[in-house]
Amino acid sequence: MISNSHEAGSMLALDLGSFTTRASLIDVVDGQYRLIAAGEARTSAGSPHFDIRIGAAEAVRQIEAVIDRQLVDRHGTLIMPLQASGNGFDSLVILYSCVPELKIAAAGLVNEISLESAQHLVSGIYGKTVEIIGLQDRRDTAGMVDDILKQEPEVIILTGGTENGAVRSIARLTQLVQKVCQFTRRDQAPEVLYAGNSRMAEHVRTSLEKHTSVSITENIRPGIEIESLAPAKGALAEIAFHNARRKINGLTELTDQSSTLPLQTASGMGLLVQMIHEIKGGSRPVLGVDIGAAYASMSLARRKRSMDVTLPLGTGWNVSQLLQNGKLEEIAKWLSPSISTARILDVLSQKAIYPQIQPVSGEMQDIELAVLRVVLRTLIQNLQARWRIPASAMEPILLCGKPLANLNPPGVALMAALDGLQPAGITTIMRDPHGLVPVLGAAGRVNPLIPVQLFDSGAIDHLATTICPVSKAPLGTPILRVKMTDEAGKDEELVIKQGSLAVLPIRFNQVVKVHLQGMHGTLVDTLTHTSNVTLMITGGLCGAVIDARGRPLILPKNAAERWDRIEKWRRVFG
Repeated sequence: MISNSHEAGSMLALDLGSFTTRASLIDVVDGQYRLIAAGEARTSAGSPHFDIRIGAAEAVRQIEAVIDRQLVDRHGTLIMPLQASGNGFDSLVILYSCVPELKIAAAGLVNEISLESAQHLVSGIYGKTVEIIGLQDRRDTAGMVDDILKQEPEVIILTGGTENGAVRSIARLTQLVQKVCQFTRRDQAPEVLYAGNSRMAEHVRTSLEKHTSVSITENIRPGIEIESLAPAKGALAEIAFHNARRKINGLTELTDQSSTLPLQTASGMGLLVQMIHEIKGGSRPVLGVDIGAAYASMSLARRKRSMDVTLPLGTGWNVSQLLQNGKLEEIAKWLSPSISTARILDVLSQKAIYPQIQPVSGEMQDIELAVLRVVLRTLIQNLQARWRIPASAMEPILLCGKPLANLNPPGVALMAALDGLQPAGITTIMRDPHGLVPVLGAAGRVNPLIPVQLFDSGAIDHLATTICPVSKAPLGTPILRVKMTDEAGKDEELVIKQGSLAVLPIRFNQVVKVHLQGMHGTLVDTLTHTSNVTLMITGGLCGAVIDARGRPLILPKNAAERWDRIEKWRRVFG
Protein backbone atom coordinates (compact mmCIF):
# COMPACT_ATOMS: atom_id res chain seq x y z
CA MET A 1 0.00 0.00 0.00
CA ILE A 2 1.45 3.34 -1.07
CA SER A 3 1.54 5.94 1.68
CA ASN A 4 3.35 9.13 2.65
CA SER A 5 3.62 8.43 6.37
CA HIS A 6 7.33 7.66 6.57
CA GLU A 7 9.49 10.02 8.57
CA ALA A 8 13.25 10.08 9.18
CA GLY A 9 15.09 6.80 8.76
CA SER A 10 16.77 4.63 6.15
CA MET A 11 15.54 4.65 2.57
CA LEU A 12 16.02 2.18 -0.26
CA ALA A 13 15.72 3.59 -3.78
CA LEU A 14 15.28 1.45 -6.89
CA ASP A 15 15.75 2.83 -10.39
CA LEU A 16 14.41 0.29 -12.89
CA GLY A 17 16.07 1.17 -16.18
CA SER A 18 15.57 -0.38 -19.58
CA PHE A 19 19.04 -1.91 -19.37
CA THR A 20 20.24 -1.54 -15.76
CA THR A 21 18.51 -1.67 -12.38
CA ARG A 22 20.16 0.42 -9.69
CA ALA A 23 19.63 0.18 -5.94
CA SER A 24 20.76 2.85 -3.47
CA LEU A 25 20.61 2.74 0.34
CA ILE A 26 20.40 6.09 2.12
CA ASP A 27 20.68 6.38 5.89
CA VAL A 28 21.60 8.79 8.67
CA VAL A 29 25.30 9.04 9.56
CA ASP A 30 26.35 11.47 12.30
CA GLY A 31 23.01 13.25 12.02
CA GLN A 32 23.16 13.71 8.24
CA TYR A 33 21.68 11.69 5.39
CA ARG A 34 24.35 9.94 3.32
CA LEU A 35 24.56 7.41 0.51
CA ILE A 36 25.60 4.21 2.31
CA ALA A 37 26.02 1.85 -0.65
CA ALA A 38 24.75 1.17 -4.15
CA GLY A 39 24.27 -1.91 -6.31
CA GLU A 40 23.62 -2.49 -9.97
CA ALA A 41 22.29 -5.40 -12.01
CA ARG A 42 20.95 -6.13 -15.46
CA THR A 43 17.26 -5.28 -15.65
CA SER A 44 15.20 -8.47 -15.74
CA ALA A 45 11.96 -7.18 -17.30
CA GLY A 46 12.81 -9.02 -20.52
CA SER A 47 14.39 -12.31 -21.51
CA PRO A 48 15.23 -14.67 -19.89
CA HIS A 49 13.41 -13.80 -16.61
CA PHE A 50 10.52 -11.53 -17.63
CA ASP A 51 10.18 -10.45 -14.00
CA ILE A 52 11.50 -7.05 -12.90
CA ARG A 53 11.90 -8.25 -9.28
CA ILE A 54 14.82 -10.56 -10.03
CA GLY A 55 17.15 -7.79 -11.21
CA ALA A 56 16.02 -5.55 -8.36
CA ALA A 57 16.79 -8.24 -5.77
CA GLU A 58 20.23 -8.83 -7.31
CA ALA A 59 21.07 -5.12 -7.13
CA VAL A 60 19.93 -4.97 -3.50
CA ARG A 61 22.01 -8.03 -2.58
CA GLN A 62 25.09 -6.22 -3.83
CA ILE A 63 24.37 -3.59 -1.17
CA GLU A 64 23.94 -6.33 1.44
CA ALA A 65 27.40 -7.66 0.63
CA VAL A 66 28.90 -4.26 1.43
CA ILE A 67 26.99 -3.33 4.59
CA ASP A 68 26.48 -6.78 6.16
CA ARG A 69 22.76 -6.13 6.65
CA GLN A 70 19.83 -8.01 5.16
CA LEU A 71 17.49 -5.99 2.95
CA VAL A 72 15.71 -8.83 1.11
CA ASP A 73 14.62 -12.20 2.44
CA ARG A 74 15.47 -15.56 0.88
CA HIS A 75 12.43 -15.27 -1.40
CA GLY A 76 13.67 -11.97 -2.81
CA THR A 77 11.03 -9.92 -0.96
CA LEU A 78 12.11 -6.53 0.36
CA ILE A 79 12.27 -6.29 4.17
CA MET A 80 10.28 -3.25 5.21
CA PRO A 81 9.94 -1.65 7.73
CA LEU A 82 13.21 -1.79 9.65
CA GLN A 83 13.28 -4.72 12.07
CA ALA A 84 14.60 -4.91 15.63
CA SER A 85 17.48 -7.06 14.32
CA GLY A 86 18.69 -4.13 12.22
CA ASN A 87 17.66 -5.77 8.94
CA GLY A 88 15.50 -3.96 6.41
CA PHE A 89 14.83 -0.27 5.87
CA ASP A 90 12.18 2.35 6.68
CA SER A 91 10.97 3.66 3.33
CA LEU A 92 11.11 2.79 -0.36
CA VAL A 93 11.08 4.96 -3.48
CA ILE A 94 10.93 3.54 -6.98
CA LEU A 95 11.73 5.08 -10.34
CA TYR A 96 11.37 3.39 -13.71
CA SER A 97 12.22 3.89 -17.36
CA CYS A 98 11.92 0.28 -18.54
CA VAL A 99 8.71 0.92 -20.48
CA PRO A 100 7.77 1.41 -24.12
CA GLU A 101 6.55 4.87 -25.07
CA LEU A 102 3.02 5.59 -23.91
CA LYS A 103 0.88 6.37 -26.97
CA ILE A 104 -1.15 9.52 -26.37
CA ALA A 105 -3.78 11.39 -28.38
CA ALA A 106 -4.47 15.04 -27.58
CA ALA A 107 -7.83 16.71 -28.18
CA GLY A 108 -8.20 20.43 -27.53
CA LEU A 109 -9.51 23.68 -28.90
CA VAL A 110 -6.73 25.99 -30.07
CA ASN A 111 -3.33 24.81 -31.32
CA GLU A 112 -1.40 27.68 -29.75
CA ILE A 113 -3.17 27.45 -26.38
CA SER A 114 -4.76 24.27 -25.02
CA LEU A 115 -3.13 21.86 -27.48
CA GLU A 116 0.28 23.44 -26.91
CA SER A 117 -0.18 22.93 -23.16
CA ALA A 118 -1.23 19.32 -23.79
CA GLN A 119 2.02 18.83 -25.73
CA HIS A 120 3.96 20.36 -22.85
CA LEU A 121 2.27 17.90 -20.52
CA VAL A 122 3.33 14.92 -22.65
CA SER A 123 6.86 16.18 -23.27
CA GLY A 124 8.11 15.28 -19.80
CA ILE A 125 7.19 11.57 -19.82
CA TYR A 126 8.19 8.50 -21.81
CA GLY A 127 5.37 9.00 -24.25
CA LYS A 128 4.61 10.26 -27.74
CA THR A 129 1.68 12.10 -29.22
CA VAL A 130 0.26 9.88 -31.95
CA GLU A 131 -2.73 12.05 -32.91
CA ILE A 132 -3.80 15.67 -32.39
CA ILE A 133 -7.40 16.83 -32.75
CA GLY A 134 -8.38 20.50 -32.61
CA LEU A 135 -11.14 22.85 -33.69
CA GLN A 136 -9.13 23.81 -36.75
CA ASP A 137 -9.03 20.19 -37.92
CA ARG A 138 -10.70 19.90 -41.34
CA ARG A 139 -11.39 16.17 -41.17
CA ASP A 140 -14.97 15.05 -40.67
CA THR A 141 -15.91 13.27 -37.44
CA ALA A 142 -15.75 9.80 -38.96
CA GLY A 143 -12.30 10.50 -40.39
CA MET A 144 -10.96 11.76 -37.05
CA VAL A 145 -12.38 8.75 -35.22
CA ASP A 146 -10.83 6.36 -37.76
CA ASP A 147 -7.45 8.07 -37.55
CA ILE A 148 -7.44 7.90 -33.75
CA LEU A 149 -8.44 4.24 -33.77
CA LYS A 150 -5.65 3.40 -36.24
CA GLN A 151 -3.06 4.87 -33.85
CA GLU A 152 -4.39 2.82 -30.90
CA PRO A 153 -3.67 5.44 -28.24
CA GLU A 154 -3.49 4.27 -24.65
CA VAL A 155 -4.39 7.68 -23.25
CA ILE A 156 -6.45 10.59 -24.58
CA ILE A 157 -5.79 14.01 -23.06
CA LEU A 158 -8.92 16.11 -23.42
CA THR A 159 -8.48 19.80 -22.72
CA GLY A 160 -9.54 23.26 -23.80
CA GLY A 161 -11.45 26.29 -22.70
CA THR A 162 -10.24 28.77 -20.14
CA GLU A 163 -12.04 28.82 -16.80
CA ASN A 164 -15.58 30.10 -17.37
CA GLY A 165 -14.85 29.96 -21.09
CA ALA A 166 -16.08 27.79 -23.98
CA VAL A 167 -18.28 24.79 -23.21
CA ARG A 168 -19.94 23.84 -26.51
CA SER A 169 -16.64 23.04 -28.18
CA ILE A 170 -15.62 20.84 -25.25
CA ALA A 171 -18.93 19.02 -25.54
CA ARG A 172 -18.23 18.29 -29.23
CA LEU A 173 -14.75 16.98 -28.43
CA THR A 174 -16.18 14.83 -25.65
CA GLN A 175 -18.64 13.35 -28.13
CA LEU A 176 -15.73 12.56 -30.46
CA VAL A 177 -13.79 10.81 -27.69
CA GLN A 178 -16.94 8.93 -26.74
CA LYS A 179 -17.22 7.54 -30.27
CA VAL A 180 -13.58 6.40 -30.14
CA CYS A 181 -14.23 4.53 -26.90
CA GLN A 182 -17.48 3.02 -28.17
CA PHE A 183 -15.62 1.42 -31.06
CA THR A 184 -13.06 -0.11 -28.69
CA ARG A 185 -13.43 -2.97 -26.24
CA ARG A 186 -13.66 -1.60 -22.70
CA ASP A 187 -10.51 -3.42 -21.58
CA GLN A 188 -8.63 -1.89 -24.54
CA ALA A 189 -10.21 1.58 -24.56
CA PRO A 190 -7.83 4.50 -24.01
CA GLU A 191 -7.91 6.10 -20.59
CA VAL A 192 -9.07 9.71 -20.65
CA LEU A 193 -7.47 12.55 -18.74
CA TYR A 194 -9.62 15.67 -18.70
CA ALA A 195 -7.72 18.88 -17.96
CA GLY A 196 -9.96 21.58 -19.40
CA ASN A 197 -12.63 24.04 -18.30
CA SER A 198 -13.81 22.80 -14.90
CA ARG A 199 -17.43 23.68 -15.74
CA MET A 200 -17.44 20.71 -18.14
CA ALA A 201 -15.72 18.20 -15.84
CA GLU A 202 -18.88 16.46 -14.68
CA HIS A 203 -20.28 16.32 -18.22
CA VAL A 204 -17.06 14.67 -19.43
CA ARG A 205 -17.13 12.16 -16.59
CA THR A 206 -20.76 11.09 -17.06
CA SER A 207 -20.36 10.90 -20.85
CA LEU A 208 -17.24 8.73 -20.82
CA GLU A 209 -16.98 6.70 -17.63
CA LYS A 210 -19.33 4.00 -18.91
CA HIS A 211 -16.85 3.36 -21.74
CA THR A 212 -13.44 3.85 -20.12
CA SER A 213 -11.51 5.09 -17.08
CA VAL A 214 -11.72 8.87 -16.67
CA SER A 215 -9.41 11.08 -14.58
CA ILE A 216 -10.37 14.69 -13.88
CA THR A 217 -7.75 17.26 -12.97
CA GLU A 218 -7.39 21.04 -12.88
CA ASN A 219 -7.42 23.04 -16.09
CA ILE A 220 -3.94 23.17 -17.63
CA ARG A 221 -4.83 26.49 -19.30
CA PRO A 222 -7.05 28.38 -16.84
CA GLY A 223 -6.29 31.61 -18.69
CA ILE A 224 -5.00 32.46 -22.15
CA GLU A 225 -1.68 33.60 -20.70
CA ILE A 226 -1.63 31.15 -17.79
CA GLU A 227 -0.36 27.57 -17.97
CA SER A 228 -0.72 25.32 -14.90
CA LEU A 229 0.66 21.83 -15.50
CA ALA A 230 1.50 20.51 -12.03
CA PRO A 231 -1.87 18.90 -11.11
CA ALA A 232 -2.22 17.32 -14.57
CA LYS A 233 1.37 16.07 -14.40
CA GLY A 234 0.52 14.20 -11.22
CA ALA A 235 -2.59 12.68 -12.76
CA LEU A 236 -0.72 11.66 -15.93
CA ALA A 237 2.10 10.14 -13.84
CA GLU A 238 -0.45 7.97 -12.09
CA ILE A 239 -1.99 6.86 -15.39
CA ALA A 240 1.47 6.13 -16.82
CA PHE A 241 2.38 4.02 -13.78
CA HIS A 242 -0.81 1.96 -13.88
CA ASN A 243 -0.16 1.41 -17.59
CA ALA A 244 3.42 0.31 -16.82
CA ARG A 245 2.19 -2.21 -14.24
CA ARG A 246 0.18 -3.95 -16.95
CA LYS A 247 3.23 -4.24 -19.20
CA ILE A 248 6.03 -5.13 -16.76
CA ASN A 249 5.75 -8.43 -14.95
CA GLY A 250 6.50 -8.16 -11.24
CA LEU A 251 6.20 -4.38 -11.09
CA THR A 252 2.93 -4.46 -9.15
CA GLU A 253 4.34 -6.72 -6.43
CA LEU A 254 7.60 -4.76 -6.24
CA THR A 255 5.89 -1.39 -5.92
CA ASP A 256 3.18 -2.39 -3.44
CA GLN A 257 5.56 -1.41 -0.63
CA SER A 258 6.53 1.92 -2.17
CA SER A 259 6.27 4.90 0.18
CA THR A 260 5.04 7.15 -2.62
CA LEU A 261 3.79 6.77 -6.20
CA PRO A 262 6.59 5.29 -8.36
CA LEU A 263 7.84 7.90 -10.81
CA GLN A 264 9.37 7.77 -14.23
CA THR A 265 13.11 8.48 -13.94
CA ALA A 266 12.82 11.66 -16.00
CA SER A 267 10.17 12.98 -13.60
CA GLY A 268 12.42 12.34 -10.61
CA MET A 269 15.18 14.40 -12.22
CA GLY A 270 12.69 17.16 -12.96
CA LEU A 271 11.62 17.32 -9.31
CA LEU A 272 15.20 17.80 -8.11
CA VAL A 273 15.92 20.42 -10.77
CA GLN A 274 12.84 22.34 -9.66
CA MET A 275 13.84 22.00 -5.99
CA ILE A 276 17.35 23.37 -6.63
CA HIS A 277 15.85 26.25 -8.59
CA GLU A 278 13.54 27.14 -5.69
CA ILE A 279 16.35 26.87 -3.12
CA LYS A 280 18.41 29.29 -5.22
CA GLY A 281 15.52 31.74 -5.22
CA GLY A 282 14.54 31.24 -8.86
CA SER A 283 17.15 33.74 -10.03
CA ARG A 284 19.02 31.43 -12.42
CA PRO A 285 17.80 28.57 -14.63
CA VAL A 286 18.77 25.07 -13.51
CA LEU A 287 19.25 22.32 -16.10
CA GLY A 288 19.30 18.54 -15.74
CA VAL A 289 20.01 16.09 -18.53
CA ASP A 290 19.69 12.30 -18.34
CA ILE A 291 20.82 9.98 -21.14
CA GLY A 292 20.05 6.27 -20.94
CA ALA A 293 19.92 3.24 -23.22
CA ALA A 294 16.38 3.92 -24.46
CA TYR A 295 15.54 7.55 -23.64
CA ALA A 296 17.15 10.95 -23.26
CA SER A 297 15.52 13.55 -21.03
CA MET A 298 16.09 17.19 -20.18
CA SER A 299 14.51 19.30 -17.46
CA LEU A 300 14.85 23.06 -17.10
CA ALA A 301 13.56 25.16 -14.22
CA ARG A 302 13.42 28.79 -15.32
CA ARG A 303 11.61 31.74 -13.76
CA LYS A 304 9.88 29.36 -11.33
CA ARG A 305 8.53 27.35 -14.25
CA SER A 306 9.36 23.71 -14.99
CA MET A 307 10.02 22.69 -18.60
CA ASP A 308 10.79 19.16 -19.78
CA VAL A 309 11.48 17.17 -22.89
CA THR A 310 11.94 13.42 -23.26
CA LEU A 311 12.90 11.77 -26.54
CA PRO A 312 13.50 8.14 -27.60
CA LEU A 313 17.16 8.93 -28.30
CA GLY A 314 19.05 6.61 -25.99
CA THR A 315 22.56 5.38 -26.72
CA GLY A 316 21.40 1.74 -26.77
CA TRP A 317 18.27 0.30 -28.34
CA ASN A 318 16.98 3.66 -29.58
CA VAL A 319 20.25 4.90 -31.06
CA SER A 320 18.79 4.07 -34.49
CA GLN A 321 16.34 6.98 -33.98
CA LEU A 322 19.25 9.35 -34.63
CA LEU A 323 19.73 7.80 -38.05
CA GLN A 324 16.02 7.95 -38.81
CA ASN A 325 16.07 11.65 -37.90
CA GLY A 326 18.90 12.34 -40.34
CA LYS A 327 21.62 12.88 -37.74
CA LEU A 328 24.29 10.71 -39.38
CA GLU A 329 26.05 13.66 -41.00
CA GLU A 330 26.00 15.56 -37.73
CA ILE A 331 27.60 12.59 -35.95
CA ALA A 332 30.25 12.30 -38.65
CA LYS A 333 31.26 15.96 -38.15
CA TRP A 334 32.71 15.05 -34.74
CA LEU A 335 34.81 12.20 -36.12
CA SER A 336 38.08 11.71 -37.95
CA PRO A 337 37.71 11.72 -41.76
CA SER A 338 39.28 8.24 -41.68
CA ILE A 339 36.10 6.81 -40.07
CA SER A 340 33.74 5.90 -42.88
CA THR A 341 29.96 6.24 -42.85
CA ALA A 342 29.73 2.47 -43.14
CA ARG A 343 31.81 2.06 -39.98
CA ILE A 344 29.62 4.52 -38.06
CA LEU A 345 26.50 2.62 -39.15
CA ASP A 346 28.08 -0.69 -38.16
CA VAL A 347 28.98 0.51 -34.64
CA LEU A 348 25.56 2.06 -34.06
CA SER A 349 23.76 -1.03 -35.36
CA GLN A 350 25.70 -3.21 -32.91
CA LYS A 351 24.92 -0.80 -30.09
CA ALA A 352 21.20 -0.90 -30.91
CA ILE A 353 21.20 -4.70 -30.64
CA TYR A 354 23.69 -5.08 -27.78
CA PRO A 355 23.58 -1.94 -25.59
CA GLN A 356 26.00 -3.52 -23.12
CA ILE A 357 28.87 -3.43 -25.65
CA GLN A 358 31.74 -1.31 -24.33
CA PRO A 359 34.10 0.50 -26.72
CA VAL A 360 37.20 -1.62 -27.26
CA SER A 361 39.03 0.90 -29.43
CA GLY A 362 39.58 4.63 -29.63
CA GLU A 363 37.52 4.66 -32.81
CA MET A 364 34.47 3.14 -31.10
CA GLN A 365 34.82 5.53 -28.18
CA ASP A 366 34.98 8.50 -30.56
CA ILE A 367 31.77 7.34 -32.27
CA GLU A 368 29.95 6.97 -28.94
CA LEU A 369 31.13 10.42 -27.86
CA ALA A 370 29.93 11.88 -31.16
CA VAL A 371 26.53 10.30 -30.54
CA LEU A 372 26.40 11.83 -27.05
CA ARG A 373 27.16 15.29 -28.44
CA VAL A 374 24.40 14.98 -31.03
CA VAL A 375 21.87 13.66 -28.49
CA LEU A 376 22.66 16.57 -26.15
CA ARG A 377 22.39 19.09 -28.98
CA THR A 378 19.10 17.59 -30.18
CA LEU A 379 17.67 17.71 -26.65
CA ILE A 380 18.57 21.35 -25.97
CA GLN A 381 17.31 22.50 -29.37
CA ASN A 382 14.08 20.55 -28.92
CA LEU A 383 13.58 22.04 -25.45
CA GLN A 384 14.13 25.59 -26.69
CA ALA A 385 11.80 25.13 -29.67
CA ARG A 386 9.02 23.32 -27.80
CA TRP A 387 8.90 25.77 -24.91
CA ARG A 388 9.79 28.84 -26.99
CA ILE A 389 12.69 29.92 -24.82
CA PRO A 390 16.01 31.50 -25.82
CA ALA A 391 19.40 30.01 -25.09
CA SER A 392 20.63 31.25 -21.72
CA ALA A 393 23.04 30.49 -18.91
CA MET A 394 22.17 27.68 -16.49
CA GLU A 395 23.40 27.27 -12.93
CA PRO A 396 24.06 24.47 -12.31
CA ILE A 397 23.94 21.88 -15.10
CA LEU A 398 23.48 18.30 -13.88
CA LEU A 399 24.75 15.45 -16.09
CA CYS A 400 22.95 12.17 -15.39
CA GLY A 401 22.75 8.69 -16.90
CA LYS A 402 25.56 6.15 -17.25
CA PRO A 403 26.51 6.92 -20.88
CA LEU A 404 27.27 10.53 -19.90
CA ALA A 405 27.92 10.74 -16.15
CA ASN A 406 30.22 7.70 -16.00
CA LEU A 407 32.60 8.83 -18.72
CA ASN A 408 36.23 8.84 -17.64
CA PRO A 409 38.44 10.71 -17.30
CA PRO A 410 36.11 13.49 -16.07
CA GLY A 411 37.33 15.86 -18.78
CA VAL A 412 35.69 13.65 -21.41
CA ALA A 413 32.25 14.15 -19.85
CA LEU A 414 32.87 17.88 -19.47
CA MET A 415 33.96 18.20 -23.10
CA ALA A 416 30.90 16.32 -24.34
CA ALA A 417 28.64 18.62 -22.31
CA LEU A 418 30.31 21.80 -23.57
CA ASP A 419 30.16 20.62 -27.19
CA GLY A 420 26.58 19.37 -27.00
CA LEU A 421 24.83 21.81 -24.66
CA GLN A 422 26.95 24.85 -25.57
CA PRO A 423 26.13 26.82 -22.40
CA ALA A 424 26.67 30.58 -22.37
CA GLY A 425 27.82 32.73 -19.48
CA ILE A 426 28.94 31.36 -16.10
CA THR A 427 27.87 27.82 -15.27
CA THR A 428 28.76 25.06 -12.82
CA ILE A 429 28.72 21.63 -14.46
CA MET A 430 28.16 18.62 -12.20
CA ARG A 431 27.85 14.90 -12.90
CA ASP A 432 25.91 12.17 -11.13
CA PRO A 433 28.04 8.99 -11.18
CA HIS A 434 25.78 7.11 -8.74
CA GLY A 435 22.44 7.78 -10.44
CA LEU A 436 21.26 9.82 -7.45
CA VAL A 437 19.66 12.87 -9.10
CA PRO A 438 16.30 11.25 -9.99
CA VAL A 439 16.39 9.33 -6.69
CA LEU A 440 16.77 12.56 -4.71
CA GLY A 441 13.87 14.13 -6.59
CA ALA A 442 11.61 11.21 -5.67
CA ALA A 443 12.98 10.96 -2.12
CA GLY A 444 12.11 14.60 -1.47
CA ARG A 445 8.42 13.71 -1.64
CA VAL A 446 8.91 11.35 1.33
CA ASN A 447 11.53 13.29 3.29
CA PRO A 448 12.64 16.75 2.05
CA LEU A 449 15.82 16.58 4.15
CA ILE A 450 17.26 13.77 2.03
CA PRO A 451 17.82 15.72 -1.23
CA VAL A 452 19.00 18.83 0.62
CA GLN A 453 21.64 17.00 2.67
CA LEU A 454 22.75 14.46 0.08
CA PHE A 455 23.17 16.93 -2.76
CA ASP A 456 25.77 18.84 -0.75
CA SER A 457 27.47 15.69 0.59
CA GLY A 458 29.90 15.23 -2.31
CA ALA A 459 27.91 12.38 -3.86
CA ILE A 460 27.39 14.57 -6.95
CA ASP A 461 30.72 15.38 -8.63
CA HIS A 462 31.64 19.00 -9.29
CA LEU A 463 33.33 18.86 -12.70
CA ALA A 464 34.13 22.52 -13.25
CA THR A 465 32.95 26.09 -13.20
CA THR A 466 32.79 27.05 -16.86
CA ILE A 467 32.97 30.59 -18.19
CA CYS A 468 31.61 30.87 -21.73
CA PRO A 469 31.86 34.51 -22.86
CA VAL A 470 29.71 35.64 -25.76
CA SER A 471 31.48 37.78 -28.34
CA LYS A 472 31.15 38.72 -32.00
CA ALA A 473 34.88 39.47 -32.33
CA PRO A 474 36.87 37.69 -35.08
CA LEU A 475 38.86 34.55 -34.25
CA GLY A 476 42.12 35.31 -32.48
CA THR A 477 40.92 38.62 -31.03
CA PRO A 478 41.60 39.11 -27.29
CA ILE A 479 38.11 39.15 -25.70
CA LEU A 480 38.62 38.42 -22.00
CA ARG A 481 41.10 39.58 -19.38
CA VAL A 482 41.33 37.24 -16.37
CA LYS A 483 42.89 38.03 -12.99
CA MET A 484 43.09 35.26 -10.37
CA THR A 485 43.97 35.73 -6.69
CA ASP A 486 44.54 32.63 -4.55
CA GLU A 487 44.22 32.18 -0.76
CA ALA A 488 47.78 33.40 -0.22
CA GLY A 489 47.11 36.63 -2.12
CA LYS A 490 49.18 35.59 -5.16
CA ASP A 491 47.91 37.11 -8.42
CA GLU A 492 48.01 35.61 -11.88
CA GLU A 493 46.72 37.21 -15.07
CA LEU A 494 46.01 35.95 -18.57
CA VAL A 495 44.20 37.05 -21.71
CA ILE A 496 41.75 34.79 -23.55
CA LYS A 497 41.32 35.01 -27.32
CA GLN A 498 38.18 34.36 -29.31
CA GLY A 499 38.06 30.73 -30.48
CA SER A 500 40.15 29.34 -27.63
CA LEU A 501 39.46 26.76 -24.92
CA ALA A 502 41.49 27.04 -21.70
CA VAL A 503 41.72 25.36 -18.30
CA LEU A 504 42.47 27.81 -15.49
CA PRO A 505 45.21 26.76 -13.05
CA ILE A 506 42.83 26.07 -10.15
CA ARG A 507 43.24 22.82 -8.19
CA PHE A 508 40.39 20.62 -7.01
CA ASN A 509 38.61 22.27 -4.05
CA GLN A 510 40.92 25.29 -4.21
CA VAL A 511 39.01 28.57 -3.75
CA VAL A 512 40.23 31.40 -5.97
CA LYS A 513 38.95 34.94 -6.49
CA VAL A 514 38.57 35.55 -10.22
CA HIS A 515 37.96 38.88 -11.90
CA LEU A 516 36.74 38.75 -15.50
CA GLN A 517 36.81 41.78 -17.78
CA GLY A 518 35.21 41.44 -21.20
CA MET A 519 36.86 43.21 -24.12
CA HIS A 520 35.47 44.42 -27.48
CA GLY A 521 31.85 44.17 -26.37
CA THR A 522 32.16 40.69 -24.86
CA LEU A 523 29.46 39.57 -22.42
CA VAL A 524 30.71 37.50 -19.48
CA ASP A 525 27.45 36.91 -17.58
CA THR A 526 24.67 36.50 -20.13
CA LEU A 527 21.90 36.56 -17.53
CA THR A 528 22.84 39.96 -16.12
CA HIS A 529 24.30 41.17 -19.46
CA THR A 530 27.47 42.30 -17.75
CA SER A 531 31.05 42.36 -19.01
CA ASN A 532 32.77 42.97 -15.70
CA VAL A 533 32.38 40.16 -13.15
CA THR A 534 34.16 39.17 -9.93
CA LEU A 535 33.41 35.79 -8.36
CA MET A 536 34.81 33.13 -6.07
CA ILE A 537 35.50 29.87 -7.91
CA THR A 538 36.01 26.49 -6.27
CA GLY A 539 38.05 24.14 -8.42
CA GLY A 540 36.27 21.02 -9.66
CA LEU A 541 37.62 17.70 -10.88
CA CYS A 542 38.54 19.54 -14.10
CA GLY A 543 39.45 22.78 -12.34
CA ALA A 544 37.77 25.77 -14.02
CA VAL A 545 37.35 26.25 -17.76
CA ILE A 546 36.98 29.17 -20.14
CA ASP A 547 35.21 28.21 -23.36
CA ALA A 548 35.61 31.12 -25.78
CA ARG A 549 34.86 29.11 -28.93
CA GLY A 550 31.71 31.11 -29.68
CA ARG A 551 27.97 30.41 -29.59
CA PRO A 552 26.69 28.66 -31.53
CA LEU A 553 29.78 26.49 -31.90
CA ILE A 554 30.71 26.38 -35.59
CA LEU A 555 33.02 23.66 -36.91
CA PRO A 556 35.17 24.19 -40.04
CA LYS A 557 33.66 22.79 -43.23
CA ASN A 558 36.92 21.20 -44.33
CA ALA A 559 37.08 17.71 -42.79
CA ALA A 560 40.83 17.67 -42.11
CA GLU A 561 40.79 21.16 -40.60
CA ARG A 562 37.73 20.30 -38.55
CA TRP A 563 39.29 17.18 -37.05
CA ASP A 564 42.53 19.02 -36.35
CA ARG A 565 40.60 21.59 -34.33
CA ILE A 566 38.63 18.93 -32.42
CA GLU A 567 41.88 17.14 -31.55
CA LYS A 568 43.33 20.43 -30.32
CA TRP A 569 40.33 20.94 -28.04
CA ARG A 570 40.61 17.42 -26.70
CA ARG A 571 44.24 17.91 -25.76
CA VAL A 572 43.22 20.81 -23.48
CA PHE A 573 41.79 18.21 -21.06
CA GLY A 574 44.71 15.84 -21.45
